[in-house]
Amino acid sequence: MLSVCIFLLSNMKHSRNFAFFATTLIAWAVLLFAACGGGNTPDDTPAELAELNKQIEKNPNDASAFYQRANYYLDKGFLQYAEDDVRKALELDTEKVDYYCLLADVLYAKGDVVGVNETLETALQKDSKCIPAYMKLAELRLVQQQYDEMNRYLDAALEIDARNPRAYFMRGFAFKEQGDTAAAIRSMLVATNQDAEYYDAYIQLGLMYHARHDAMALDFYNNALTVRPQSTEALYNMAMFYQEMGKGLEAMSLYEKIVAIDPNHKDAYHNMGWLHLNGSGDYKTAIEDFTQAIEIDSTFVTAIYNRGLAFERLNMYDAALQDYGYALKIYPNYTLAEEAYRRVNKLVGLK
Repeated sequence: MLSVCIFLLSNMKHSRNFAFFATTLIAWAVLLFAACGGGNTPDDTPAELAELNKQIEKNPNDASAFYQRANYYLDKGFLQYAEDDVRKALELDTEKVDYYCLLADVLYAKGDVVGVNETLETALQKDSKCIPAYMKLAELRLVQQQYDEMNRYLDAALEIDARNPRAYFMRGFAFKEQGDTAAAIRSMLVATNQDAEYYDAYIQLGLMYHARHDAMALDFYNNALTVRPQSTEALYNMAMFYQEMGKGLEAMSLYEKIVAIDPNHKDAYHNMGWLHLNGSGDYKTAIEDFTQAIEIDSTFVTAIYNRGLAFERLNMYDAALQDYGYALKIYPNYTLAEEAYRRVNKLVGLK
């Protein structure tokens, strides 16, 4: 919807905003639309919805009640119901810019980008100082990678109120996408100066310093953990930094913490297996770790291949061939698995 998760983008202190954080923002929007499914209908009538229905039945000309129920439907993913209600609210009161912003959220979730633009421009005609409308338009331009237009809307929002951490975050994210890391860092730092609990900005700062192999990445990941102590995202990023720096023990400790928080974190199990496979040489434990990852995701091809390597190093060639063959079945062009399969086949043939 014009959001839910900003971070990032995510997942993000989050009032309703457009979501962009993923690796591919447009793909995220498509997935969100599919997940929301415009044809859903409520199967029952929870107490909250029943109360809203009662308010509307009592006063069918109360625009705010329709607006509240539209919010409820949008949060539950019932997009057509949400659109019908917010349009009814606007029919009853054409001046409320909040109603236009909610309609924009609904239309974005339905994939109607043209409708989003028209709705938000109408909101700005009603109130030229409507910061949420400027911000939603800016976020949409960020998703579309129209950075000049995005900056135009951000400038308008910042002119009204210079204290807007999300505006600086978005600008920093755009700089990052365009390859200007220095400018991205400056903007993200402004965002964290304005909001000391801006989790997503800390994560982005950590990732940028991480890419430079700069230990300052750890400081920003720790800042993110201060805001969200159970964040497996921040813990995983930190563990990867340690692993890439050759500090396997520190990385292992963090991976263990991650799986304690989230027993279904397949990547943490995989990386624990990798460290046992390539670090300590504890192949049996590596097999256990890779197996955990594969049980979570039976198509986790890298874990399957690496478990094959662990079997191979234990001279368990039949099991290794089975894993290499399975990896190739999932991903026929997996060159490493193909080479390993031939290598072990040859060893077996020599016996």
